[in-house]
Amino acid sequence: MSDKAIGLAPGNPLDIRPKELLDLAEALRVEFPDVDVTVIEGEPPTGYGVTAFEILNIFVSLPSVPHDILVAAVTLISTRAVDWARRRLKKSPLRPKRVAIYGPNQEILKIVRVDPGGEVVDTTEEDLEERASFERYLKQMTTEETKRRGR
Repeated sequence: MSDKAIGLAPGNPLDIRPKELLDLAEALRVEFPDVDVTVIEGEPPTGYGVTAFEILNIFVSLPSVPHDILVAAVTLISTRAVDWARRRLKKSPLRPKRVAIYGPNQEILKIVRVDPGGEVVDTTEEDLEERASFERYLKQMTTEETKRRGR
């Protein structure tokens, strides 16, 4: 088995059944024949995590690949995922699709939204800023809590 892997995971397996990702997995296997492409069965969500989006998470691990090749691979993965999302709009045309591509350390590599009309919006920078803002907030809250406890 290869140490190179691409995992496809629905954000909510009640929205996107794992079997509905098989055509995308096969398309990626054709594009990346030396990479292990798998569909990850997700756990059903708990609570009220309702979102307007159908979310597809893609996890990419391509160790020892030069940065420019990784960028090209992520672009190709995104293109195939957008093709999949546009086909999926026929099943649920009113719900935008969100495709998030992550690296091996859960870092955001690329995030796109496919709107009901099929338009693609790259939200990577917006999402990166939102994550950075949240991390700054957590750090500030941790620092304030530590000061409050006198440590």
